Amino acid sequence: MFSVGKLALFIAIILVVLITFRLLGRRKTGSKAEGRIADTVRCKICGVYIPKSGVSPCDRIGCPY
Repeated sequence: MFSVGKLALFIAIILVVLITFRLLGRRKTGSKAEGRIADTVRCKICGVYIPKSGVSPCDRIGCPY
């Protein structure tokens, strides 16, 4: 039979496991996000932000990008 003590211990174990998985997940996504950040330039005509390193042509007339 379930007692209050066994139920509390079971819930505590589940919470510890969930918190551990969340902390490990944040650590992995945090390191990936740092590599993706790039300097951007705002186009005076379009108003769109474009990465400095990967400038691609725009379809708008007069746009330098």
